[in-house]
Amino acid sequence: MFAPMVRPTTLQILLAIAAQKGATVVQADAKNAYLHSQNDTNEVFYMTIPTEYLHFYNLPSNLSHLQPKQLACRMWRPLYGSRQGAYRFYRFLLETLTNLGFTVSNANEAFFL
Repeated sequence: MFAPMVRPTTLQILLAIAAQKGATVVQADAKNAYLHSQNDTNEVFYMTIPTEYLHFYNLPSNLSHLQPKQLACRMWRPLYGSRQGAYRFYRFLLETLTNLGFTVSNANEAFFL
């Protein structure tokens, strides 16, 4: 599982073509896209509890005897920065753009024509 990233050379070529044609370049930032992604499959994600958690919240009494390294959280959504979150977002973007008639570039999988 991976989520491709736009290569710098691809971006440079795209900007050069836009400059040559006098086109306006508009940026779209998908920074929060991962936060709204869904876990459509029944796949379960776990992560270790951040150390800061215990500074703000108390553990339930039946877990208080455990060390923080022994605890884990079940995640309901793939998180930004996780491989699953990036991959799932890319799969969603790929499906959406393909349905709209775009095709993936052979040179860069993060670039759609």
